Amino acid sequence: MDSDISQYCIKTLSFINLYSDDYEKIITYILKEIKENDIVYINKSDIWYKFNKINKNWELFDIKILISKMTEFYEFFYYIIIDFIDKNQDLTKTNKNKFKKISKNIAVNIYDRKVNISKIYNYLKTEFSINKNI
Repeated sequence: MDSDISQYCIKTLSFINLYSDDYEKIITYILKEIKENDIVYINKSDIWYKFNKINKNWELFDIKILISKMTEFYEFFYYIIIDFIDKNQDLTKTNKNKFKKISKNIAVNIYDRKVNISKIYNYLKTEFSINKNI
């Protein structure tokens, strides 16, 4: 397994460990990891911006584009992270079973479209906000 994928899996397991009962929060943090500092949310004007790396400027952004990519996580949660968990020798059998169960549940919820998009949208507002006090 590629070392970047392994690092990504380790981060994802930490999100699963912290927010095991909140799949939307886990997905939000994964989306944030993917986009890091490329996107910002302005509370006062309720506007999203994405940094254009080619033109070196901020452009209006439709956050629904990012949220729509969430469906691509099905394969990650159902296959890739499960494979990582199975091969990980640092986890106990109990932890492996716990993480695999949660990961599969997240995948099924994504596949069945049972994930609360509004909740993810609101979490993303908080995570990408650059002026939280406004």
